[in-house]
Amino acid sequence: MVHRFQWARLRACALLVALGMLVVPTLARAQATRGTLLGTVTDTSGAPAPGTTVTITDVGTNIVTSSVTNEAGNYTFPNLRDGLYRVEGELSGFKKVIRENVKVDVNTTIRVDLRLEPGD
Repeated sequence: MVHRFQWARLRACALLVALGMLVVPTLARAQATRGTLLGTVTDTSGAPAPGTTVTITDVGTNIVTSSVTNEAGNYTFPNLRDGLYRVEGELSGFKKVIRENVKVDVNTTIRVDLRLEPGD
C-alpha cells in the first residue's frame, strides 16, 4: 500500500512539472520587452509628406535606423529597446527637422509627428 501511494505521488509531481513547463514559456512570451516609435510627417499646410526619410538614432548605442514615410506620411519603428532617441526627418525642398531626447519605454508606443518647413 505504501508503494502505491509513493508511485501516485511521483506521478502527480511529474504532471505538475510538465504543466509548469508548458505554462512558463506562454507567460514569458506575453511580456513585452520592446517599444514602438511612430508618427506622421506633414508640411506646413498639414498635407502629408510621403517619401520623407525618417532616421532615428539610439542615443545610448549610437545605432541608426532609417525608414521612408508612406503615401499618408506615416512611419513606424517597432521593436525598439528602451532608451532615448533622436528623430530626424528629411525631404528635398524642406528644412531638416530634429527632435532630441525622445524617450521610449518597454511596452509603449510613442508618437512623434514631424512638420516640415520649406527651405534647403
